[in-house]
Amino acid sequence: MFWGVSTSAVAGVGISPASDLSLWQRDGRIAHSGDGNGFATRYRDDFSLLAEHGCSTLRYGLDWARIEPRPGEFDGDELEFLQSMLDAARSNGINVWLGLHHDSIPGWFIDEGGFIDDRIRSRVWPRYVDVIAEAVGDQVAGWFPIHDITGFAAGAYRRGTRPPGLRDPEMAAKAVRGMWLAWRDAWRLLRGGPPVATSIWLPLLFPADETITATKRSTGVRDRTWTTAIRALRDGELDVPGLAVQEIADLAGSADHVGVLWRGAISVNGQKTDDFLGQHGPYPVGSRTDDIGYAPWTQGLAAMFHELNDELPGRSFLLAGTSLDTTDEAWRTDIVGQTRQVCNELVADSIDLRGAFWSSFTDGYDHRRGTQGHTGLFDRDRNVRAALRELT
Repeated sequence: MFWGVSTSAVAGVGISPASDLSLWQRDGRIAHSGDGNGFATRYRDDFSLLAEHGCSTLRYGLDWARIEPRPGEFDGDELEFLQSMLDAARSNGINVWLGLHHDSIPGWFIDEGGFIDDRIRSRVWPRYVDVIAEAVGDQVAGWFPIHDITGFAAGAYRRGTRPPGLRDPEMAAKAVRGMWLAWRDAWRLLRGGPPVATSIWLPLLFPADETITATKRSTGVRDRTWTTAIRALRDGELDVPGLAVQEIADLAGSADHVGVLWRGAISVNGQKTDDFLGQHGPYPVGSRTDDIGYAPWTQGLAAMFHELNDELPGRSFLLAGTSLDTTDEAWRTDIVGQTRQVCNELVADSIDLRGAFWSSFTDGYDHRRGTQGHTGLFDRDRNVRAALRELT
């Protein structure tokens, strides 16, 4: 299996004026991104740095709003930048897996209904996928069409932590449905070329106590994550809590690799909150958490993949992203080493794990943390951290 690192346009280049995040940035609701971590001007040196340290795979998430700042108008300069960036990667022996939807979407797309509106989504999204595939399809090693459906929909429509900032469970459910349909449309367009992978969050969930309410709450959260994803990829049925089950052509068996995000396991109690997780914390209860609040339980990572393999037998998998936000470099190094060991053991146990991505390559911008995060294997000044030695 291969090991890679990841970043995104928002993290590396900053928020674009046409992005859904731009208005919130202007109003001071999120930190200003500036130029991210300077990737737009440093990418050639960055790829040389990766090659120098033995890292040959990068996952890069596009900012759709930079490519298509107005409906149907594609920015030639941004497409040229993308082609130049991918050429520079190739010249340094770096294989790039390209994400089409990652941290943001165009503001105009939200204004027109976004992923919730079937008419807009089915007209706008495939057009964008086609343009990118035509421009750079022969330069990429693989595709991640849509990143973290559950997290994106919950943040936008249930928790109100990203644009449009709503707290409407029904709209959140419709957004999940629409994004799975968008995934299916991208799969139809991209399959047969470089491999296409999901990027879904499937947390392990445990009741925080022995109460009936905690058990019911953890089961409800599982339905919004595991049940929806597994039934989509295995059965071709879109089962989103709160909506009628739909049979969707081409959804069963979609994805060349099932890519999963790992952020640790979650303990859930019975108290209901605005967060679809309810009141929750790390698992095992009392575990050390990073600066975002995740507990990097590596034994849970192994358990998650074994359970996933039971649910989707015969499929191949990717660890689409895992990270640790900390300034404790010894802890980061230990967790990276443990994660690599777990992945090697999974392969030895006949789990068809093809590759894994550490998030991120370099400290960058995040709309939740601004520039205060410390997830990179390099810092913002491109000083290498000791944890990188555990991957290469």
